[in-house]
Amino acid sequence: MTDQVARPAKRADAARNRQRILEVARAAMDEPGADPSMAEISRRAGVGMATLYRNFPSRLDLVSELYRNVVDEICAAAEQAQGAADPGAAFFGWLEEFHAAGSRKGPLASLLLADAGGGTASDTGGGTGAALPCSTPAGRA
Repeated sequence: MTDQVARPAKRADAARNRQRILEVARAAMDEPGADPSMAEISRRAGVGMATLYRNFPSRLDLVSELYRNVVDEICAAAEQAQGAADPGAAFFGWLEEFHAAGSRKGPLASLLLADAGGGTASDTGGGTGAALPCSTPAGRA
C-alpha cells in the first residue's frame, strides 16, 4: 500500500469557492492594520464556515497559502523577465513587482510567525518554507 491517496478533482463550484476565499482573504489582510478573523473572511467571501475550514483547516493553512501565492508571483515575474529584449527594463520591471509583492508579503510573514508560535520564518514548517525558493528555472539560476 502507498501512503499517498489520489484525491478526486474538485467540483467547479468548490474550486471557485476556494479561489474566492483566497481573493477575499488577501484583500482583507492587505488592509492597513487588518487582522481579520476566519469568521470575517468567511462572511466576506460569502461561504459558510464549514466551506472555509474544509479548504483551510486552520488560519495558519490559509495564511501559508497566501504567502506561497506571493512568492509564486515573484518567481513568475522573474521567469517572465528572462530573455527580454531590454534586460535593464526587464530587471526594473521585476524589481517593481518584487517591491509590490514584498509589501504584501511582510504582513503575511508577521501573521505566519504569530500563528506558528512566534518562531522564525524557517520554523513555520515545510508548507511555507518549501515555497521560498522559486520552483521555476529562473529561481534556480
